[in-house]
Amino acid sequence: MAPLVPVVTPEAVNSGGTSASTSLSSASFTPSAGELLVVKTANGTGGTPSVSGGGLTWTQQITVTSVGEILRIYTAVVGASPSAMTVTVSYSSATRRGFVLERWPAGSSLDATPATASATAQSTLNVSITSEGTDSAITWVMADDNEISTAATYRSGAVQEAVHAATGNFYARYAYQAAAAPGVQSVGMTAPTGLNAGLVALEILPPVPASRHRGFLLLL
Repeated sequence: MAPLVPVVTPEAVNSGGTSASTSLSSASFTPSAGELLVVKTANGTGGTPSVSGGGLTWTQQITVTSVGEILRIYTAVVGASPSAMTVTVSYSSATRRGFVLERWPAGSSLDATPATASATAQSTLNVSITSEGTDSAITWVMADDNEISTAATYRSGAVQEAVHAATGNFYARYAYQAAAAPGVQSVGMTAPTGLNAGLVALEILPPVPASRHRGFLLLL
C-alpha cells in the first residue's frame, strides 16, 4: 500500500512570535464523511487547551507538560453528513500557542488502545513508539524550551508540517512519518542537539481496504 498521508496539506495556526490570547481558529473547511481529524497543540504552561468544532466529539489522546510547555494531541471522526466547519483551540488563560490541523482519509482510525509516546526535557530528541498497524503513520509535535531554531534533521524520514517560534517561550515543530510495519519506530531529530524539549506522538491506522470487507460466495 501507499504511505498513509493527510488528504490535504495540514493547516498551521499560531499566535506569532510574541502575542498571546485565549483562542485560535482554523480556516473554514468542509471535510468528507469519515475523515479522522487530528489537532496537535503546543503552548506555554500559562493556559490549558481544549478543542471544539463541527459539533464533533474531540478526544484528548495524549498530553505532556515539559519544562515550560504543554503538548497535546486531540482527535475527532467526521460524521455522515458533514458541512463547513472551523476548528477552535481555546485556552484557560492567554498564552503563546499554536496548533496544526490534520485531515486523514475517511476510514483512518486509532487502535482500541492507541499507540502513543511522550518525552520531556530531552537534549537529543529520540523517542520510541511501538506501532500496531501496517502502512500506518506516526504524527507528532515537539517543543523546545531552549528555542533552538537550527534546521532539523528528522528521524525516520519524517515530514515537517510547520514550525512556530514563540519568542521567549518555546520553538515548536510539527511532523508526521510513515510506519510501514508494526514495531518500534524512532521519532524525533538527530539535529539540532542541546535541546530542552518535550514531544507527544500518536499512531494513525490506515483505512481497511474494501477487499477485506467482502464476504465469500459458497457455490454448492
